[in-house]
Amino acid sequence: MQSDTHIVGAATLQSGLLLTTNVQDPDLIAGSLIVAASGALLPDFDHAGSRISNRYPLVGWIGRLFKHRGFSHTLFFWILLSAGLYAGYLFGVRKAWWPENSLIYPGIAVFVASGLSHILLDYLTPSGVPWFGPFSW
Repeated sequence: MQSDTHIVGAATLQSGLLLTTNVQDPDLIAGSLIVAASGALLPDFDHAGSRISNRYPLVGWIGRLFKHRGFSHTLFFWILLSAGLYAGYLFGVRKAWWPENSLIYPGIAVFVASGLSHILLDYLTPSGVPWFGPFSW
């Protein structure tokens, strides 16, 4: 699936979430859509031709260590990433840069939900995804 499709899928998801809230700040809406698009592109860091790999060469270099639609397309990866982002916020970044009432926690949730929307969209293709990799039964 193409990166534009993943961005549209994540933006649609985020727009639906924004409609259920009372958010009216245009900067907050734009920021949440940028975070959603970033989360939607991250799973393809393991593909040499992906938008995120081409834009950020270090990400592309790390991505070459993995098989496309492999580990980054699993629930296990997203659980680990969520835990890591939240722990980084809780124990490090929050104390240094962010005020107590910051929007970083909802931002992490948007980022992860968008990444999961990417996996769901890829699941709908003939190639599918290894939802429970690296575990199998």
